[in-house]
Amino acid sequence: MKERNHSLDLLRIIAMFMILTVHFLGWGGAVNTLTASDRNYFIVMPIYFVSQIGNTLFFLLAGYFSGEKFRIKSLLLIERKTAFYAVIISVIALLSGINSELSWGYIIKSEFPVLTNRYWFISVYVILSVLAPVLVRGLNQCSKKIVIAAIFALLLHNTFLFEANMTILQGIHVFIVGCYIKRFDPFEKFGKLPSLLLFIGSVILYAGERFASQRFGFEHTRLDEGLRYTLIILMAVFLLSFFAKITIRSSLPSLISGNVLAVYLITACPAIYHQLYESWLHVEDFCREWWFIGYYFLVNIALFAICVMIDKLVTKINNAEVGIWLKVLRKFNLIS
Repeated sequence: MKERNHSLDLLRIIAMFMILTVHFLGWGGAVNTLTASDRNYFIVMPIYFVSQIGNTLFFLLAGYFSGEKFRIKSLLLIERKTAFYAVIISVIALLSGINSELSWGYIIKSEFPVLTNRYWFISVYVILSVLAPVLVRGLNQCSKKIVIAAIFALLLHNTFLFEANMTILQGIHVFIVGCYIKRFDPFEKFGKLPSLLLFIGSVILYAGERFASQRFGFEHTRLDEGLRYTLIILMAVFLLSFFAKITIRSSLPSLISGNVLAVYLITACPAIYHQLYESWLHVEDFCREWWFIGYYFLVNIALFAICVMIDKLVTKINNAEVGIWLKVLRKFNLIS
């Protein structure tokens, strides 16, 4: 078996924690509530800004690790796990009265979460995984100049010609960047420190652009969206470059990374996420308190850990169930 890259598994964990952070601060209302006159504003907003690279990191890692082989088992596993959490959480929310707007029709549709776009990130990721073998095969036949040209053409298209946030075009673009990094290793001569400094520099530029766009009134314009998109990709690329160069000998990140998808599936479930962040965690109510930053870290670490433990338990039960069925089938000589 190929040895796991523990450092990049740690990056997956960090990327999921970033996604959790964006949901906590964004869906919770802190981002829209805090102003420059609040003491937490200049702490919360930079955390929120840098955490916006979470989804991009997953698409980047998908390109970095993808090959020409179509991995149907991985796709079925993602589909099955997504449907399981979407249905179970929706049923609990309906029967308990957590979300009075739910219906049994909604739950039936949750059986097909990718087709019904229950989770936009999963839908894009699955479509991208289906296209991945074709993309990788085509890119492997292209020269370095052609791949670079494709990257810049998609960058221009996704920034100033078309708003591609949260679409398959964004996923394809970042996926190709990941393939390029893996194949040509443009940061081969870079050490860990230069990669880290470039990441920090891009974070500062991104935060500066976000504050400037709000201050001077060009937020959400095509210029603002284009700069944000470009800087998010740069942040993700430099952070990947840094983690690809460090060595982590502990296998703990690899033991956890296989369960991080459940963190997203549980906390971002459309049936409960409003109640989770607004009614239960009171993010908007607490965001101006002096202890809010500590509250944010502790709550999100707890959410992350609980979701991982739930998924490990669910996986263990599922594996046991599969094992029982295999024994039954072997007993009756239905399989060898």
